[in-house]
Amino acid sequence: MAAEGQSVNPSSSNSGSGTGKVKSGAWMRDLKAGITVKEARDQMSAMAPVPGDAKAYCGTQELPEDAVLEEGMQIEFIRKTGEKG
Repeated sequence: MAAEGQSVNPSSSNSGSGTGKVKSGAWMRDLKAGITVKEARDQMSAMAPVPGDAKAYCGTQELPEDAVLEEGMQIEFIRKTGEKG
C-alpha cells in the first residue's frame, strides 16, 4: 500500500512534470517523475552503489521494477542483510 496521497501505478502514463526522491544508503537524489523504478535504479547506480539484490520500497510497499516514480513520491532501495533465528 502506498503512503496516503501517493499511488503506485506500474507503467503509468504520468507526464513526469515534477520530481520524486530516490534513496540508496546515505545517498538521496531528486529524479524526474515519470521514470520507472528500473530507470531510477540505473540513474542512482551512476552516482552511488545500489546493490543488485536491493528491493525498491515506497514506505512499506515493495515496488516492482516497472512501477513509475510519481511527483512527490519517495522510494528507497533496501537490501535485507539476514534473518535472525
